Amino acid sequence: MGYLTPYSIDKESWPPRLAEARDRILSGLGRLGAGVPKAFQAELVGTLEVVTSYYSNRMEGNPTRIGDIFSAQEGHLAATVAERNYQLEHMAHIQTAEKMRVALALNSALSPASTGFIKMLHREFYGQLPDVMRIATTLRGETIPVIPGELRIATVSVRLHHAVPVQQLEACLSEFENAYAPENSPSADKLMALAAAHHRFLWIHPFADGNGRVVRLMSEAMAIRCGVWGGGLYSISRGLARRRKEYEAALAGADAPRWNDLDGRGNLSLKGLLQFCEFFMDVMADQIEFMGSLLDMAQLQGRFARLLNVLRAEKKLSESESAILSHLLRVGEMRRGDIQKIAGVKARQANKISSHLLKEGYVQSDSPKGTLRLKANREVVRGLFPEFYE
Repeated sequence: MGYLTPYSIDKESWPPRLAEARDRILSGLGRLGAGVPKAFQAELVGTLEVVTSYYSNRMEGNPTRIGDIFSAQEGHLAATVAERNYQLEHMAHIQTAEKMRVALALNSALSPASTGFIKMLHREFYGQLPDVMRIATTLRGETIPVIPGELRIATVSVRLHHAVPVQQLEACLSEFENAYAPENSPSADKLMALAAAHHRFLWIHPFADGNGRVVRLMSEAMAIRCGVWGGGLYSISRGLARRRKEYEAALAGADAPRWNDLDGRGNLSLKGLLQFCEFFMDVMADQIEFMGSLLDMAQLQGRFARLLNVLRAEKKLSESESAILSHLLRVGEMRRGDIQKIAGVKARQANKISSHLLKEGYVQSDSPKGTLRLKANREVVRGLFPEFYE
């Protein structure tokens, strides 16, 4: 009998609630971002990276606000060392996520469940942190160093859960890789494997610190491999953070050993795993539906119009510049030569409009004469998605 059994739930044993969550996920993904130009969707992925980092690190005690993460991306770090280090932690998380997606794109055989991949995530994240943040605290209150990418060398406890003894760590990770490699799961079972793997990783607890951040990155990677990433337009971490007490209770329930002969045939509780998977997939469905509502094109245009009204009232934008931004939200990108026609201005004024919008960070371009695209700068994000600033 394996350490991690049961690995998943047979499709024939899925209760109605689990099947409903799966259907909500797949249906929501089919509508997510419909009508929003691809160019602006791609721009929004960067915003969702910030949102994901904010929530994932907030669960680990990072108090940085979303606005301060944007400031760090712009090169503006806080005055105090502690606040600055928290900003750097977010930057490390965002950059690790970017490297992770590149690695997956470059190597189709790379498994998010592999020990090498998991170590890579930990190494990339912790390797960018200041020394003072590369430490872990034991139950006795002692501090120990966290070596980027290295497995823990001591047995630990997390709340009421006693992680697997260090002597069993390698065997458990090998079992984990075989059980949850996306290529080993039938198409219909990939969502279940994604959810189950999230718990089983935390049950193993392979690193001295950073397991929460790594498992949420790993879950994103598995979502990519399973085809349920949604192009990066929703955040699982946001849902887990907003339902943290439920999350921790569901994890604890799945930590339990098999209760009796009616609780499956594995080492761990089948009922506990089922309840965790129901919770995890419900979170996914909620976040996909949440972002689907935010990205409804009619509502998006309404919020954008209100934002442009405010910016004009503050004398930050002219009527002509607002017209160009509204057009970009609808079509995604435009040639600079089209400004004259869309804004109803002369060529000289059109050049001034593009220069001003570029300078103020409302649009972007890949070259001095390239097409223009709407940029999700801080004002645009706050105006379009105030829910991120709760």
